[in-house]
Amino acid sequence: MAALHKLMPQSQRLVELGRKLEAEGKLTIDHGDDYSSAALKFALKEHGLN
Repeated sequence: MAALHKLMPQSQRLVELGRKLEAEGKLTIDHGDDYSSAALKFALKEHGLN
C-alpha cells in the first residue's frame, strides 16, 4: 500500500509535465491519450531510453 502512496504523486507530476510540454508545443495530446503517458514517453525519448 505504501508503494501506491508514492505512485499517485508521481503520476500527478507526470500529468503536470505533460501539460507543460503541450503548452510549449513539444507534445500533441490526441483525444483518448493521457498526459502522464505522453510525458513519460517524451522524457524517455529525449534521453535515448525509448
